[in-house]
Amino acid sequence: MSEYEACASVVSNLVSDHFALEGKSTRNCVLRVLCNNKVKCREFIDLKGAFDRANKDVILEELVNKDTRGSWLRWIESYLSGIRAKVWIQGHESVEMDMELHTPQGGVLSTTLFNVLMDRIARHSFPRGTEVVIYTDDIVIQCTNEFVMKEALAELHNLCLYMGLIIHENKIKFNHVLQL
Repeated sequence: MSEYEACASVVSNLVSDHFALEGKSTRNCVLRVLCNNKVKCREFIDLKGAFDRANKDVILEELVNKDTRGSWLRWIESYLSGIRAKVWIQGHESVEMDMELHTPQGGVLSTTLFNVLMDRIARHSFPRGTEVVIYTDDIVIQCTNEFVMKEALAELHNLCLYMGLIIHENKIKFNHVLQL
């Protein structure tokens, strides 16, 4: 049994794949992170308030790049536009405000539209020796060395800025992989 098969066997017993698309599950992400023996370092990244900051213009641009046109595109643009919100805190109601960026929290389409942005990150051509694993708004960048990691993080940072997303600096975890 290869190292990958042994690792996959352990992970498969720990993480279930119920209701997941093949190759797109939690288990698949865990396997890609734990069973890649070429990786020398990893960066675990959380996006701060990701759904609240998603840039609707970039989402619409990505949808056009995916050949979404006509009434579908106008309907999604309408869904993402003119959103107003207010909050209740300890029994007090805030004033209603326009929401410039974001996908509506709890909205049926919000997760799918947010994933359009994540797909852009996944398709980005990062430096050679980089693997990006994404699950919702959590990202793992795996690299063959720390120099490549530095380049990949700079590219991710610029990509996130363009999409309205912010890397949560207090939740980044670096992991130097030890070879056994």
